[in-house]
Amino acid sequence: GDRVVVADFVSDAGRLRVQLDSIRAQTRTDWLCVISDDCSSPEAFATLEREVGDDPRFVLSRSPERLGFLRNFERAIAMAPAAAPLIALADQDDRWHPDKLDVLASALDRAPASLLAYSDVRIADADGTVLSDTYFYERRNNFRSMASMLITNNVTGAASMFRRELLAAALPFPPGGTGQEL
Repeated sequence: GDRVVVADFVSDAGRLRVQLDSIRAQTRTDWLCVISDDCSSPEAFATLEREVGDDPRFVLSRSPERLGFLRNFERAIAMAPAAAPLIALADQDDRWHPDKLDVLASALDRAPASLLAYSDVRIADADGTVLSDTYFYERRNNFRSMASMLITNNVTGAASMFRRELLAAALPFPPGGTGQEL
């Protein structure tokens, strides 16, 4: 079945193009990218439509009202097709390594009881200059300790892939924040 990439984009056309190209360049080809536009300006939405083009692997949906970061991600995740067994998230400034989906899906294949796999990330500036080869430069990645993982916040959404079953516990997101205050 399709691997689903859920994404939230900004109107910066250069960054958007880099992100979409990095998703298009994945070595794993059985993916569908669901894009939830958070009621951006008509110009920004036109840029998004232009960058996606006629690529059928991208499904673009525009929210009728501004939801904010958190609720827009919730909306996008809820749009994942029921047939998709795996879901990956993308932040608006991501640039994916070509084997990201393949590596995370393979990790889940090797651990059938696991619901989520995550990776390290490189930290880069807006031009793509790598500032750190690891997200763990100021924190320890102790994946054997749930308490350690919760305290250090090592698992970011954009660096993870999870099984569809996890959505039963994740959706709907808890009330209280729109994410606009982030």
